Amino acid sequence: MGFRLTYRTNYQSFNESNIVSNNQLYKSYQAENGYITPQLAWAMAKDLTKNGIRPYVTLDLAFNRDYVKTETAGPDSLGVTGAYIGRSSNLFTPTLSAGLGAYTLYNKDGFKLSGDLDYELRLNFYDNEYSYVEGGVYKTGMIKGTYSPGSNPYVEQTFVSNLVTPSLSGSWSKEKIALKFKLNLPLTFSGREQNIMDLDTSNKLVYNGASKSTTTFLFRPDIRLAMQYKIIPDKLTLNTGARIQATALTLDTIDEKQYNYGDLVNGSARKSHNKLFSNTGTSTQFVSRFHVGAAFNFSENVWTEASTGVSNAYGNEGTIDVFAPGGLFSFGSILVGLKF
Repeated sequence: MGFRLTYRTNYQSFNESNIVSNNQLYKSYQAENGYITPQLAWAMAKDLTKNGIRPYVTLDLAFNRDYVKTETAGPDSLGVTGAYIGRSSNLFTPTLSAGLGAYTLYNKDGFKLSGDLDYELRLNFYDNEYSYVEGGVYKTGMIKGTYSPGSNPYVEQTFVSNLVTPSLSGSWSKEKIALKFKLNLPLTFSGREQNIMDLDTSNKLVYNGASKSTTTFLFRPDIRLAMQYKIIPDKLTLNTGARIQATALTLDTIDEKQYNYGDLVNGSARKSHNKLFSNTGTSTQFVSRFHVGAAFNFSENVWTEASTGVSNAYGNEGTIDVFAPGGLFSFGSILVGLKF
């Protein structure tokens, strides 16, 4: 078995004192944006049985920062002093993933058929700040949601998602050619709650507007196909592949209420069920992506891979036209590998 620790980030921050921006002198100016995501992974390096099974577990801790806090030197344009929260939409998303690691169902005459099962638990946690005015001074409150000035600035919310993905994969190879497919059958069960809030006369947050609880079931299968042909064994290889993702089936159960500054509006409670056959409500859409490429080995230590392809990119309507502008060159990549 083995362990792995990884770390990804594009986090940026700015924290300065006594600066001028847009002709305004700031006593302090703080801004943060981006994510910080460490991951801890564990997996088996060898099969547990003669037919496979290499389980794995990963834990991602994603800290997303979107925060602005300023304090002007003296009263601002509204005549208020103190630290002002311009935006606070920070989010913590822990994600736990686990998988069986493939179990071989059939293996004979160059053909191998395997089944697998993966699971993912994703949670969203919010802990943000907001500003309100009391006695001509900005005060800071806390919200289990997001604060972003504009329409409906205060949104209390929670989210949890369970994704279960059974899959079936097969491969066949003989001499210079190899074929492979994988059929994924992802099932998502998620729950989201959002409550629109506002400040009452005592500057306390209360429900004011729509409070919505949504439970969602989503099923969207996809199949992936690949072929590899060794034009010159150990030297030049042709690779082709495709991914076709079917129309999604979405079932929503929605409980909704309306509040008026903390008081439930009589007769506003309602429950509804929505059934959609795609995320856009269109029942004829597929996500398709096709690519072709080649790999050339200059030596044991130097190789290059080039690929190009065409895609209708998640929900775009219409068929794929390889002769349209861009055509097969709607995306492409070149990779050079060095081995030491």
